[in-house]
Amino acid sequence: MKPSEFLYHAPTTVDEAAQLLGTLENARVLAGGQSLMPMINFRYLMTSHQIDLNGVEALTRIEERDGRLHIDSMTR
Repeated sequence: MKPSEFLYHAPTTVDEAAQLLGTLENARVLAGGQSLMPMINFRYLMTSHQIDLNGVEALTRIEERDGRLHIDSMTR
């Protein structure tokens, strides 16, 4: 089955992603490794906007802070 129509958004900053999430109605986040697209294809979930976080580099850092390792949520 084909998904219903939706607009695709590819923010590159956390601020841009947050603004999209805060202003768009019926928006869903696509972050990889999930079953969102099959759910949309089978129309279990109807969405108007897809926000793809894969291009937000600030979510992919690995760094040491205060003697602890911090791994951000989109790190592969």
